[in-house]
Amino acid sequence: MTLAGLIVCAAGVLGFLANYFGLYPMTGVMGDLRLWGGAAVIGAVTALLTRRASD
Repeated sequence: MTLAGLIVCAAGVLGFLANYFGLYPMTGVMGDLRLWGGAAVIGAVTALLTRRASD
């Protein structure tokens, strides 16, 4: 789940930046910055909570 969390976090950050700077304009729900910011936060929390303890 750590890798999945990192992927969701990266997608959230990239989506946020693409919308914020207008690189890839999206309409409707996909154009909402809160959606992308939320995805980044959820991915980061998932990656942190599911990481394994190092030996």
